[in-house]
Amino acid sequence: MADPEQSLTFQPDSCRSCGAGLDRRARFCSVCGASVIPGEAPAAGVIIRDLTDLEYMGFWIRLAATLIDYLFAIIANILLLLIANITPFLEVLVVAVDIYIFYRYLKCKTPGMKLLKMKVVNAKGEDVGFWRGAFRQTFAKFLSFIFFLLGFFWIGWDKRKRGWHDHLAGTFVVRVQSRRPT
Repeated sequence: MADPEQSLTFQPDSCRSCGAGLDRRARFCSVCGASVIPGEAPAAGVIIRDLTDLEYMGFWIRLAATLIDYLFAIIANILLLLIANITPFLEVLVVAVDIYIFYRYLKCKTPGMKLLKMKVVNAKGEDVGFWRGAFRQTFAKFLSFIFFLLGFFWIGWDKRKRGWHDHLAGTFVVRVQSRRPT
């Protein structure tokens, strides 16, 4: 006789809330906490935001944002070198300040992303914190890069337009929602 704990209902292979891969015996998503079984409440203390209403940003617009970022950095560094007559050794400090501004002040929004109205969010649709953003921008992007850029090209094939670095960090790049006055 069949075990009553086992259900014959269809188990999806990815979370319908965040897109993370699921263990076939899972009742809740290990990334966002959403219930895998239809009609069952999410894990305790988990607030689920439906990410289906968000517009995911694809490969080409993300590439455009990256090119804007590089252009911004080059112009900023040239201006700093010309105006302040900074030695090349002190340019390392300028880069450190740039990184601090990108992660802390802009909340993981680079100038290119801000200009093109994009943002990086976690599985709950919230802005990513400093450590998740730092992991995504350094180690996870390095892994996307070293395998012949395949991790970046993956954005074009993924249904939620996520690169390997997004999957590793549990992030999504989405269009910034305009706030409507109440």
